[in-house]
Amino acid sequence: MLPRFERFIQERKYLKNVPPRTIEWYEQSLAWLTVEQPRAEDLRSMVVRMREAGLKASSCNCRIRAINGYLHWNAKGADRKCHPACEHLRIAKLMEADYIPATYSANQLTKILAWKPRAKKFYERRLHALILTLFDTGMRDEALSLRVQDCNLDDLLVTVTGKGRKQRILPFSMELRRVLAKFILDFRTKIHDYLFSTKLGRKLSHRNALRAVKAFAGVLASLRQGEQSTPRATPSLPSTCAGAGVSFTCKRRSDTQAWRW
Repeated sequence: MLPRFERFIQERKYLKNVPPRTIEWYEQSLAWLTVEQPRAEDLRSMVVRMREAGLKASSCNCRIRAINGYLHWNAKGADRKCHPACEHLRIAKLMEADYIPATYSANQLTKILAWKPRAKKFYERRLHALILTLFDTGMRDEALSLRVQDCNLDDLLVTVTGKGRKQRILPFSMELRRVLAKFILDFRTKIHDYLFSTKLGRKLSHRNALRAVKAFAGVLASLRQGEQSTPRATPSLPSTCAGAGVSFTCKRRSDTQAWRW
């Protein structure tokens, strides 16, 4: 990495106290910039290279935000805050498509919330508690960082650490308290444990959690009709999140097979 880029990242790390993930974002974004003092032509060429490499408009805009931060720092320093009338080179954002996000219908939500996991199955119980927590509190992947000590079951409050290491307190319902209390009593023995950890106590990865939730919801709410791979199999509940994937008990004619995602 060029010396000027390293200086910019050092100031962001030690003076602005940005988290490690943000530092990684700056490093990946500045890798597209080949010169420390870019001209307008250099910036246009960089955007063209991004698009030719297959980056979508949203991905390009993500990198552009980081590079614009460097351009302001390089021209005006870290003490002056950037504003629309700031006179320095900047990259215009690309136009992005604006889609309406898909949502579950009331019937699909009813099927998801009505599912009851088997009492002694850790993966089913963890998946059930995670889904209810997401629905009840509106959390996203912050739920994977929750620890047992973050759940105040007496006052129905949970302490969430979000982006930028900022904490907030969210309320939850009595119904969720019953589910979490039983799950903690049955499987969590230490207050510093991750609430939705792997069976070995490690943090559950975002990819595995997303795959488990989407696969479960797809089968239970009939969202994946016609998407089963050959030979044809009809998934039947219950479904379990096993290790890195999700296993469904599938019935095909007279025999039973386990299909794994």
